[in-house]
Parts: sequence; C-alpha cells; structure tokens
Amino acid sequence: MRVTRLKKLFVIGLLVLLVVQFASHTSAEIVNLYDYQTLVVTQDRSERNQATRDGLAEVILRASGQLAVLQDPSILGALSSPSRYLLEFRYEATDETLDVDGKPTPAWRLILKFSQESVTKLLRDRQLSIWPANRPSVLVWLVMDDGRGPLIASSASQPALFDVITESAVQRGVPIVLPLMDLEDQVALSAQSAWQLDEDAIARASERYQADSILVGRLTQTSRGDWRSAWQLKHRDGFDVFDINSEDILEIIGAGVNQTADYFFSLYGYQPSGNASERVIMQVADVRHFQDYVSLLNYLRGLAIVRGVDVSVALGNYLLLSVETEADVKLLQDAIALDSRMLPEPVQAVATVPPGQPENPLKYVWQN
Repeated sequence: MRVTRLKKLFVIGLLVLLVVQFASHTSAEIVNLYDYQTLVVTQDRSERNQATRDGLAEVILRASGQLAVLQDPSILGALSSPSRYLLEFRYEATDETLDVDGKPTPAWRLILKFSQESVTKLLRDRQLSIWPANRPSVLVWLVMDDGRGPLIASSASQPALFDVITESAVQRGVPIVLPLMDLEDQVALSAQSAWQLDEDAIARASERYQADSILVGRLTQTSRGDWRSAWQLKHRDGFDVFDINSEDILEIIGAGVNQTADYFFSLYGYQPSGNASERVIMQVADVRHFQDYVSLLNYLRGLAIVRGVDVSVALGNYLLLSVETEADVKLLQDAIALDSRMLPEPVQAVATVPPGQPENPLKYVWQN
C-alpha cells in the first residue's frame, strides 16, 4: 500500500513538473487586462469611487493600447460612470501605509475586477483601437554607465528602476520578464557585451527565459548629471531602436516601456471596422480527433479579431474553415504566430492570388 501511494505521489509530482515546464516555455502570455488594484486608507464609497474611475481608465488604456484613447470624448463620458463597467470589488488587509497629512496611515488594498465584455464593447461601438490580450513577453536588460564603467542593473542593485519598469508594464499591459542576474546570468552576459549590444551574447543569455522579445536599455549619465538612453527591441526578425533623454532616469525608464508598448500595438493592435468584416479561408491539418476539432474552433473563436468560424469541409485529418475577422489577413497571421497552437505549413511556391482566398487558403498544422 505504501509503495502504491509513493508511486501515485511520484506521478502527481511528475505531472506538476511537466505543467510548470510547459507553462515556462509558452511563447506568449495572456495578460489580465481587466483587474486593477490600489492602496486606500478607508473603505468609504467616495474613495472607492475615485479608485474605480482611475482603475477603469487604466483598464481602457491597456485594452486599447493607445494613450490617446483617454482623451476621446466618449471615453471621458464612460469615466464619469465607472461603476457601470465594474463586476466586483474587495478589500485586503496589508502591512503597507500611505502618507496622509504627513502621517503614515495603515492602508487597505482595493482589488477591482472590470467587465471585459463591457470594456471591449465600449471600444468596439466607438471604433476605437483594440490591442488583444495575447501579447509578446518582453525580457528587459538594463546596462548603465554613470562614469565609472558599464554595469548591468538588477532589481537588487537598482530597485527603483525596476519598480518603474513593473508599474509601467502593468499600466500598459505588457508582459515583462526580468533577468535574475544570478551567477548564470553574470557568466552568460558581461556588462561590456551588453553595453556593446552584442546580439549573439544577449541572445544566448536570454535563452533561459524563453521570452518572445528582448529589450535592452543602455543608459549613460553625462557630466552635467542628466541621462541619455539608447534602446534596442528585438522581436522575431525585426528590430526597433529609439533614444530617450531626460534629467530624470525614472522618466526615461517609464518612457522606454511606453515606447515598447507602442511598438507592439503597431504590430498587433487594430481598429474595429464596425459592421465591415473580412472572410479568410484557412486549411488546417492534423485535426485527428473530436477533441482536436473542438479545441481548434475554440482557439480561433477566442482570438480577439475573430468574429466567427464556419467549417466548410471536413476531410480526413483536414478542415477547411471560413474565418470572419475584424482586421486584415496579416493581422490574423500575426495573432496566430504569437503562440504555438497552429504552425504554418511551408510555402511551396509563389502564389499569384492573395493569401486567405479560396484559391490560396492559409495553411496550418494543428499542434495536438
């Protein structure tokens, strides 16, 4: 009996390990865009109402992907009645304090959960931009030189900088991964290699984190005390490079995260087209079982830009699908490429018909 129980525990432990390993190697992360939390000193309705308004503004910003959305008159109108979009709230006790009239005051954590359906409908009805929640994860390396030579920063050595990274990433809904800067990282990537933006060295050091993209910030303090920064963002085979200068290093860090969010929105965000839609024809191989069939349809219907999926033909292990989208074919391909549920079949020849048409369907292999 004891041996059997130990075997069961071993199997359970192995399954847990496999789940953890699988989760750690998932290429794209689903960001929880619709929850918001903040510290408050009371449980009064007035303080909660203000927090609800602030929370709804942040949730709309995350879901939309564009800072300008908060200046739209219809959004300003929605912010005047934020409770309409609130599903639930709760308070949690904390050990933290807030400064009230110069005195530290015990604080509660207020946790708000907003309606994804209502927020998305608000954006769609007004044809405002949407950035789907399936977003690339970003590994952030910071290398600094304050005049004494380059040094790779860590959350232990520069906690204020990494607090700003985390807070800015939460505000914009960017899945951030921070390096551990343990012995393995220190051996894999020297400060000099990071400073020189050595692509091979940075890529090798980043492999353990399995992030979808790599952001390297290089910060230099001038003799006057202000800061200059050069940023390099690598995603797939593309690069985005930008510079930010300021007297305030924290302002530079926040701006670097915002610039990163803007770049990804330009790739994966879209503007709903109202009643207009596009039909994309897709062929999917290796749909071998009924569960594959159900999982595939649920996956496609769960993509934010997909309005509907119809099965045109089911033949053997193949499905021919008609997918109704709010955006163009390229954006649908990019959304699918963010994870590994469907892999594109190799293109055999140059087609004269645009992809997604009946004569040239998008071809994928379902990953069981």
